[in-house]
Amino acid sequence: MRDLLWRLVFRLSQGREIEGMEVRVSDDSSTAERVLERAAEALRLIAAVDQVSYGRIREDLKWILFTSASGGRYLPRFAGCLIGMDYALRHGTLDLAMMIVHEATHARLWRIGCRYDEPNRERVERICVDAEIAFAAKVPGSEEAVARSRQLLETQWWTHAEHVNRSRRELRALGCPEWLIRLLSREP
Repeated sequence: MRDLLWRLVFRLSQGREIEGMEVRVSDDSSTAERVLERAAEALRLIAAVDQVSYGRIREDLKWILFTSASGGRYLPRFAGCLIGMDYALRHGTLDLAMMIVHEATHARLWRIGCRYDEPNRERVERICVDAEIAFAAKVPGSEEAVARSRQLLETQWWTHAEHVNRSRRELRALGCPEWLIRLLSREP
């Protein structure tokens, strides 16, 4: 259900094709243009530094939607990903490129049959962080970004409880009523 809501937000958002990727922003203000430019910078960096990763991104990820979501999230039903507008505006080009590589790695893993279920979450997230580290290590002066990503592996942000809490915060930020948030957060 949540994925369908994101797909609707995607369809209603403005955007354009950037470096062969459909990129949209769910904000029609001047912020949208800044976010699209940041996305273009990040995709150009990936293409310049790591052609293999760039080719995989274009193969595995159909679109990127910048929205009020926090961080990033891959939506397997649509082969698209969400990235927070705030993240794109607050972080540098390298960090945004690393986020795109991370989410595209989720897409690649999904395509080869590695599902993001409870038993696999930690393994999948570690693979995705390793991919962003491998990419960043190819960028001169990236030592600090690489260290931050390595430190990320010391926390367990991928647990089910953290995922549910993050989803609730994002739905509240979108202005969803509490009754809908409770309905969408129910266990199957």
